[in-house]
Amino acid sequence: MQNKQILSTQPLELETAPARPRPRAPVQRALVFDACHVGVVLRAVLFVEIVLGVGALYGASTPLEWLARVSLLTGGALPATLVWLIAACSLKTLLQRLRTNGQFAAGVVLGALAGLYACAMLSLVGVAEQPPWLASAASGALLSAALVAALVMRARGRTPAATTARLTELQSRIRPHFLFNTLNSAIALVREEPAKAESLLEDLSDLFRHALVEQGEAVTLAEEITLARRYLAIEEVRFGKRLQVQWSLDPRTDNARLPPLLLQPLVENAVKHGVEPS
Repeated sequence: MQNKQILSTQPLELETAPARPRPRAPVQRALVFDACHVGVVLRAVLFVEIVLGVGALYGASTPLEWLARVSLLTGGALPATLVWLIAACSLKTLLQRLRTNGQFAAGVVLGALAGLYACAMLSLVGVAEQPPWLASAASGALLSAALVAALVMRARGRTPAATTARLTELQSRIRPHFLFNTLNSAIALVREEPAKAESLLEDLSDLFRHALVEQGEAVTLAEEITLARRYLAIEEVRFGKRLQVQWSLDPRTDNARLPPLLLQPLVENAVKHGVEPS
């Protein structure tokens, strides 16, 4: 299917009509901690087990008694840790809407609830005759605060690498000849085809916006295809009929998740090495 622009038949009205403002994307706050990763789950379980092992040393006189205490405590603490991780992962979207302090507070509250859950589990099996509810809640909140702090440090450690990759991608996107050719094409179209010039500048703006706005660790295939269509719409103005695109897409794959900007370099290289030399 050839990629074509649909032009208006009333250019005079388009020249005098005010530009319609484009809707702004909602501003999303950064997620302070993310528990939806297998590595995070393993580290959290290991961290809790280490704390339990150290705590069990205070009341054990022999290695066998220490092992028995660790086993009993693990029976209550491990399910509670998994419940905390599942809750934090399930509430990821809601937590992202909160401010930074609110996300920290939510993590600590979930930890306190997980501590109460662990205490209830130990009470059910008869380990504690008088369940220490307050101490369990405080311990869960403290462990949760330490875990959230570790996740925040992990996210901040990854930020420089992600920022460097984003800047590298932006520099490769804003190639001087691509930017100048696009602007020159828009200038040439302003008087004769203002609607087409406006569409061209909007596509260029979307490319810049996509490169500057944080996209997260994964996007949908439909979003990547939309970005590729905008890029090809810009290049079609430059190359004209020499650039003909045929799309063969399966709608069932639109929601497939993949790393951001994975498809775009392939499309750019196809244009650069396949169309430009001709």
